[in-house]
Amino acid sequence: MIMVLSLFVLPVNVNATTGDGTKDNPYIISNVNDLKLLDQREQYIYAKLANDIDLSQEIPSTDYYLKYFYGELDGNGHQIKNLPSQKCFIYYYYAGDLKNFNLVLNVSTLENGSYTGLVCQQVNLAKEDKYTEKEHKYTHITFSGNVEVGNNNNNESPIVIQADGDTTMESVHINLNYTSSTYNGLFIGYEPAKNSTYTFRNCSVSGEYIGQHIGILFGNGAMSKTSDYGLQHIEGINYEDVTPTSKIVLENLDLTKAKIIGIESQPHLLCGVSYNAKYFDNLEQTLATKTTGYNQLTKATSLEDASFQLNDNNELKITNSNDSIGAFEVISEVYSNVFTSNGISNGTLKHSVSETINVEDGITTYYSSLGKVKFYDGSNGVYGTTGLEGKTKTITVGNETYYTLQPSTNGDVYTFGKEAEVSNTSKLSNVRVLVYDKTGNLINVVQIKEKEEFTKPNLNTTADANVTLENVSLDDGWTWTKPQTKVVVGGQIAFAKKGTELTAVYIEGKAVPTKKITLSLESANLEVGSTMTLNATVDPANTTDQLTWSSNDQTVATVDENGKVTAVGPGKAIITATSGDQSAKCEVTVYKVESKVEVPSLDTSKPVDKVTVAINDKESQKIYLPH
Repeated sequence: MIMVLSLFVLPVNVNATTGDGTKDNPYIISNVNDLKLLDQREQYIYAKLANDIDLSQEIPSTDYYLKYFYGELDGNGHQIKNLPSQKCFIYYYYAGDLKNFNLVLNVSTLENGSYTGLVCQQVNLAKEDKYTEKEHKYTHITFSGNVEVGNNNNNESPIVIQADGDTTMESVHINLNYTSSTYNGLFIGYEPAKNSTYTFRNCSVSGEYIGQHIGILFGNGAMSKTSDYGLQHIEGINYEDVTPTSKIVLENLDLTKAKIIGIESQPHLLCGVSYNAKYFDNLEQTLATKTTGYNQLTKATSLEDASFQLNDNNELKITNSNDSIGAFEVISEVYSNVFTSNGISNGTLKHSVSETINVEDGITTYYSSLGKVKFYDGSNGVYGTTGLEGKTKTITVGNETYYTLQPSTNGDVYTFGKEAEVSNTSKLSNVRVLVYDKTGNLINVVQIKEKEEFTKPNLNTTADANVTLENVSLDDGWTWTKPQTKVVVGGQIAFAKKGTELTAVYIEGKAVPTKKITLSLESANLEVGSTMTLNATVDPANTTDQLTWSSNDQTVATVDENGKVTAVGPGKAIITATSGDQSAKCEVTVYKVESKVEVPSLDTSKPVDKVTVAINDKESQKIYLPH
C-alpha cells in the first residue's frame, strides 16, 4: 500500500566528494548533497555511488534534483530511495548511461502538471556537433515501490516521460504496484519522437498495474502529420504520407510475473490510449512475438449487476448479484497532519488503508466503514484499525519514523502502532474498490466519487480484549462472519451478517489488567551450566499485559523470554516475572562443583592384586540439583 510524507526539509551531513569526474577518476557520490556536482550539461562526466542515496534528506524547492545531466552515473548496486511526489530525479537528460541501481518510488496522487520519476525529458542531440555522446542509456536498473497517478497526470512513466533521441533500455526491470486514473506508459510516458531509435533489450515487468489505459512501451498512440511526436514516425506504421524516421527494436521482454489491467481499454505494447488497430496491429503482433507473457495484458471485466455508493459519513455500500465476483478490496486514502514528539507541525502524511470483504452466499448488500480513521499517540486518544485483512506500512523519512496501521500477532486484525505521534485531524480523500473473481484474479477497479444517501447498520460494540468474537453478542439477529477472531486492545473492524446484508462492525477492545502471577517454583538450585524453565500462571488468562522476565544478577543466572533460566556462575539471583503491575519471584542458587580424584601410583615391576580409587571428600562440594 502507499504512503507519502511531504513538506519535510531535513538537515544532511555534507561529505567531501572525491574524484574529478573523468572515466578513470569518477566523482564518488556519498550523499544527496554530492549530487549537485552532476547538475551540468557542458561536458560528459562520470560518477559512482558510494552509498544508498536518501533523497528525503534534502527535498529541493524545484521540481527536480538535477536540472541537467550529461554523462554516466553508475549506481554500484545501491538504492536511490524516497523520491517524493511532484519531484523527478533528472529533468533534462542530455545523453549518457544511467546504470546499476534500484530507484525506490513511493508516490501517490500527484498534483496536476507534476511529475515523479527518473527522467522528465530527454534532449535529442542528433544535430548538435558540440556533443560527442548522443545516446540515452538505461542499464541494469530496477524500479520498485508504489506509484499512484492522479487524474490529470497523463503520459507519465516511472522511467522517462518524454524520450526524444536514441534510447536504449537494457536489463531494466519494473517491479511496482501501480494504479492510474488516466493513461500512462510503463517504460516511456509520451509518444515516440521522429529521428529516434528505441531499443528494449532483456527488460521485464512484474507487479500489479491498474489504470484506465496502460501502455507498456509508450503511453500514447496519438498521430498527427505535423507533429514531431507520435507513432506515425515508427517503421512498420504507414500513416497517410508520413515517412517513418524512427524504429522500435524489442528483444526479450518478459511480462510473465506482471498483472496488467486496463479499466477502459485493452492494454497494448505500443501505447495505452489512442490505439488504432488499422495502423498498429501488424507492428503490435510483431512485437508480441518478442514478448513472453503477452497474455498478461487484459481488459477489466464488466461489472454488471454490481453497484457502489458512498455516503456523507464516508461509508460504502456495495450491492451485488454478480455470481462471478469473489471479493471486494476497499481502499481508502487518508490525509493527516503530522507532528513531531515536541508538537511541532511536520507536514502531511498520506496513507491508504484497505479491507477485504469476501462475497458470501445469500448476501447481496455489503457495508464498509473505511475513512473512519483515528490515530493514537501511545498514551492519549483512541487508536483504530482497518479490516480483517487490511494492509498498510510505516514510513521513515530522515531519522523520523511514522507509524500507521500495524499487523497484530495473529495476522488477521490490523491496529495502529503504539509509537505514533500523529494528530487525529484526518480526512478521507479517495475511495476505490478492487474487484476480484472467485479464483482471486483482479478483474476491475471502481473509483467512487459521487455521494449518495443511505444508512449503514450501526452495530458498534465493546468487549474485553483476547476473547473471541463468538463470546461477544450482537443485537437483533446479527452474527459474526469469523467468530474465532480475537478482540484486540483499542479498536478493530470485524464483519457481521444478517439476512442478505453484511456490515463492518467497529469493536472497542478494552484492556484486561493482570491481577496475579504465580510461578511454578519459588526457589531452585542449579549447577553452573545447567538450565531449567519456570512456568508462569497469569490471572486472568486473557490479560492484555505482556509477560516479561528478568534477572537481578546476570553473572549468576540469565532468563529468556520463555522463562528458561541458565546458570552462569556461583551465587544467588532473583528471577522475576512481570505482567502489568504484578510480579512473582524465584530465588535461584547456583553451585559450582569441583571434585578431585586420587589415583595411587603403581609399580609396574610387581604384581598388583587390587587398586582402590576414591574421591577426596575434603575437596569436593555438595551437588544441588534443580527441584
